Amino acid sequence: MNDKRRIIINAAQQLFLKYGYTKVNMSDIAKASQMSRPLLYTVFNGKEAIYDSVIRKLADEITQKVKREIEKIDEPLEKLDKVFQLWVLELQEELIKSDEARELYESTFPFVQETMNEITQMFIKDIENVLKFLPKDSLNGGLSPKQLAGIFAEAISGFKKNGKTIEEVEEQIRLLVQATIKSE
Repeated sequence: MNDKRRIIINAAQQLFLKYGYTKVNMSDIAKASQMSRPLLYTVFNGKEAIYDSVIRKLADEITQKVKREIEKIDEPLEKLDKVFQLWVLELQEELIKSDEARELYESTFPFVQETMNEITQMFIKDIENVLKFLPKDSLNGGLSPKQLAGIFAEAISGFKKNGKTIEEVEEQIRLLVQATIKSE
């Protein structure tokens, strides 16, 4: 990523987290990036493209953090717990604090739906990669790591929508793991 692009994405991220997508315009982003609007348009064709890039950056940061953190852990279930902590629980704390953060991390704008689907696949892949560390016979129902990762992602999406507190979401995840993975 070139420097101008990185500067714009970082500045826009701060604006979107503070004001939300709809209240931020290209002039705001140009000013926060310390560049002119014409220069901004040479890097991005509009606010939607910048927003999409911010969302991708945030997801990439989570995936990279997951990779770094699970390398330090030997026990597969602890690795899985770390994935859920980074992708779900820490993120949920941010979402509870701010509607603007919720808008950014759980964006429902039609122009970013493809990106949000790709990010869900990143989450599923991180779960799947950890599930591969478990003994093959530990997944209930003979599910493959990929199948179970997809089930986890869908269920957790519901937990996040319906959970009133982080503790509720965490407990639901714990019960799901308990129901789907045989303890050693």
